[in-house]
Amino acid sequence: MLRGTRHDKGVVLDRLKALRAEEQEVYVRALFDADRQTQEQSKVIRTDKLATKRAIRTGIINAIAAHGEVRAGEMPRAAFPILYADPPWEQEAWSDETGQDKGLMYPPMPLEEIKALCAGDNSPATPDALLFLWVTANRLDDGIEVLRAWGFGYVTCLVWDKEAIGMGRWVRDRHELLLIGKRGDFPAPLEGTQPHSVFREQKGEHSRKPVWFAEQIERLWPDMRKLELFQRKESLGEGDVRLSDTWSFWGYEAGAGDDVDPRVGPEDDGGKDVAGPKLPPNPGKTAPVSIDIGGMRTNGSGRICISLTGEGKHAISMEFEIKGLCGGASGPGGSITLYSAALRIALSEMRQKLSGVVDDKSSVCTDKHRATARGGVKWIDARMKEWGLDGEVAS
Repeated sequence: MLRGTRHDKGVVLDRLKALRAEEQEVYVRALFDADRQTQEQSKVIRTDKLATKRAIRTGIINAIAAHGEVRAGEMPRAAFPILYADPPWEQEAWSDETGQDKGLMYPPMPLEEIKALCAGDNSPATPDALLFLWVTANRLDDGIEVLRAWGFGYVTCLVWDKEAIGMGRWVRDRHELLLIGKRGDFPAPLEGTQPHSVFREQKGEHSRKPVWFAEQIERLWPDMRKLELFQRKESLGEGDVRLSDTWSFWGYEAGAGDDVDPRVGPEDDGGKDVAGPKLPPNPGKTAPVSIDIGGMRTNGSGRICISLTGEGKHAISMEFEIKGLCGGASGPGGSITLYSAALRIALSEMRQKLSGVVDDKSSVCTDKHRATARGGVKWIDARMKEWGLDGEVAS
């Protein structure tokens, strides 16, 4: 029983020789019990030391973050220990006639632009920081490039299993990856607190990422400030962990009331935007405005997106779905001078599509379909009144 253990030596063996056979077994078991107790005590001491070291390191990182720069309309500088990003990757077109990019609700960003966004002095991250970066399977190589360009070294990744099989040229994708990058002396999770590497949840509308991933970040580092890139705060559901004070937002979907909002409206070339301050924040050059249509519950969805063209005009794109009945996507298209006019046109076109469902008397359109569309119409009417768009707006 002692062979190969630390007790397989002269002193212990000599002691065993002086004992009877039944006493030898009792003696050996007592040795092993004492070893186990010592190991357990050592583990507790080691865990306490690691927890203390982690708390000290967290405090230092937070103190550095508190001296970072956060200004409205600009990318923060050295102000956030944790970044959570879902960039608008360019997607590969299936053919020259039907490019997959045409179906996106927002303009994709070229790889070089994404890499430059948070590189070097542009970084919103503290010197010791963690980056969680979403990437599709076919853009894994690009994701690693972005991670390194932003100053992080690859650590590992989490996997979102969407359950439903999607599209793909080489394989039919059903997962996305959340890359984890680290820089500096950032504290790892304590032993036993790490999440599993794969999480399964059925894909929802617009491939919205499950809140579970943000919950794990908040659970592991509750006292650290987090910045989510390319997200709109007002699109988060009730009870979402990111509604807490430790989360801020920046990007094409950042909300109007957020501490960090990069969307600065364009000049109107002398024109007057009659809706004025009632409107949601204007789109920026690389920061379109994306608005989800409310009131449709879980049986449907709709979204409009307004982006700036190279000439400073406004383009519109939209998509909607009434589950089990109809849906579609369009854009971006149009060249509209005023933001208010573009917003009104987009909402009016979406209202027209939903009204067609409300008025549909065919056998395939059920009361549930009509109620879903009617909820969207009522929401649009309320927003147009709230934003001063229920009158005529010059385009």
